[in-house]
Amino acid sequence: MASAFTSTFATTIASSPTTQYQASLFSANVTTSNGQISVDTVGNVTIQLTGATASTTYTAQFCPAIMAVTDGNATPCFNVGTVGSDAAGSGTSTFLFPKSGSWAGDFELDTGGNDDYQTFVGNTSIAALVASEVYMSTLQPQSTVNGTGVTLPPSAGSPPPQEPLTSGTITYSKGSVQFTLTGASPSMSHSTSETQGLAISTSETYGLGQFTTDASGNASSTESLGGNFGDIFEVIPGSGTGFIGGFSIPK
Repeated sequence: MASAFTSTFATTIASSPTTQYQASLFSANVTTSNGQISVDTVGNVTIQLTGATASTTYTAQFCPAIMAVTDGNATPCFNVGTVGSDAAGSGTSTFLFPKSGSWAGDFELDTGGNDDYQTFVGNTSIAALVASEVYMSTLQPQSTVNGTGVTLPPSAGSPPPQEPLTSGTITYSKGSVQFTLTGASPSMSHSTSETQGLAISTSETYGLGQFTTDASGNASSTESLGGNFGDIFEVIPGSGTGFIGGFSIPK
């Protein structure tokens, strides 16, 4: 896993920032939650770690989502900060996300090149997990997210125009996700999907459902995840380029 950015970041505390991204952390077995990561509207990233290896310092990385075919233009993972666990395996750290713009992907915590924990939406058949895990993100334009966009590669030609959106969120609760859009194209059908892993439009991308915006371009739809895993969610309009769940960092 590449580490294209390393530095030390100061914590910024704003008067009234709000959460725009939140996801549970899991180890490889994805059976119990090991805390969570959140990003607020200022760009503060907060890691709350529980049940981890005691007295260990973890490097936090962000790994951007990609298309299945990218012509080698995918943005590599980059370091965003660190978090240390105490003797009980718990720890908290807050730092600024190091790059501005809109982002979609996974956070990972590693030690010595090993991916120990990552953000995920886990197995919905485990009742205790369903009750405790969290996920929330804000919809980002797929044509520009992650610096180069998460659309078809340049060899496929120019992507269709970006569809409008005033605001939108994806919120998980007990095995279902709610997609909420405001100010999208009016009276347009949309489909939704979930991807396990970072590469969308693969065999690990699953269709969830469909909805149609009203005459004002607004909609709210709740879809069951069933047995699907993953935390890369898309909203795909009937025409044009759609949206992907993530967060936005101001300049």
